[in-house]
Amino acid sequence: MGILSGIFSFLLGLVVNLLDIAVTSFLGVFEIDLAMFFAYFPAAENFKGAIIGFSVGLLFLFLIFQ
Repeated sequence: MGILSGIFSFLLGLVVNLLDIAVTSFLGVFEIDLAMFFAYFPAAENFKGAIIGFSVGLLFLFLIFQ
């Protein structure tokens, strides 16, 4: 069972490393600055209060209907 255990351990380590790479690159997408977001979507700066209010209301609805 030593050889099969070693192969299984190697494959498991490979899967964990691939998942780590995928998660790290996915989280890199969320490192956007808010100034850059407003540069790409200038209307978001005008409607920022409405977007935040809608988001908070949606969170409260999820809390109530959970």
